[in-house]
Amino acid sequence: MVHEHIATVFRKGGSVRGRARRAEFWRYAVVMTAGNQLALVLMGLTDVRALDLALTVVVGYLTGLGVATLIRRLHDTGNSGLMALWALIPLGVLVLWWLALRDGKPGPNKWGDSPKYPAVTVAA
Repeated sequence: MVHEHIATVFRKGGSVRGRARRAEFWRYAVVMTAGNQLALVLMGLTDVRALDLALTVVVGYLTGLGVATLIRRLHDTGNSGLMALWALIPLGVLVLWWLALRDGKPGPNKWGDSPKYPAVTVAA
């Protein structure tokens, strides 16, 4: 189950279109944080410039995917992706956490159909 959400993040890549469920966002956030911390520890343990550069690229890539997933998560809650700019304001991360913890809006919104509550079609 966890690997499905992580695979979804990598499959969508840096796309900010659409919506992301809470599980997709939070599971990726845990994996991204663990991966970034591991990379930072490895960078501190070695003196190899090439490895440091490669790990910096990996951290940047994981963080970029995380930002795109946050924007899709904001879309799921009915908010604009521009709300991600709250991360630049002191304590703004708390606002983003609160928004990311909220349940997604049922039904379609201007960013697409709900990934959690699929539209029910009635056969005629």
